[in-house]
Amino acid sequence: MTCIVALQHNGKVYVGGDAAGTSSWSLSQMISSHPKVFEKSELIIGYSGSFRDGQIVRYATEFPRCHPAMDGHEYLVTNVAEVIRHSLKAHGAIHTKDGVDTMEGNFLVAFRDRLYTIHSDLCVLESSRPYVAIGSGEDLALGSLHTSSPDLEPTQRVLLALEAAATHNAGVRPPFTIKTFGDVEKEAA
Repeated sequence: MTCIVALQHNGKVYVGGDAAGTSSWSLSQMISSHPKVFEKSELIIGYSGSFRDGQIVRYATEFPRCHPAMDGHEYLVTNVAEVIRHSLKAHGAIHTKDGVDTMEGNFLVAFRDRLYTIHSDLCVLESSRPYVAIGSGEDLALGSLHTSSPDLEPTQRVLLALEAAATHNAGVRPPFTIKTFGDVEKEAA
């Protein structure tokens, strides 16, 4: 359970995430000291679902650089998703049934100024809106992003979306991490 949110604004991408770790039927909750949003190569990545999948991608996966002329969606499909598949498989975190590989988590990926999601079957979708969210707080965050004023600072809109999700979903909790390309990590209460 979690909430990862991304927003495009004036050619920049802002990605935020919470720190909750929950068990589906338990009231116990853990706050992770390792953010679920991080920079890796040319990407900002956030994950929901399996902490193990996110840890493998963060610490044990290297992505090739994208050729400047290559389309971002093509790069994510042919390079990023495939590298994730191979890395998770090498670390025992891929499930194969009837020849189809699946992972337990989902990833939100910001590349260049575009937003993508990589789903459990490793399909890559590009957002048709200037924002996207994944995790148990997804719908709440999307509603917040849809109704918040574009005149607000982008980090404020991301923070409001995460706060809305945390207010109405027990699986979303601060502290929140918000990243933009080239910026150092920002912590929000």
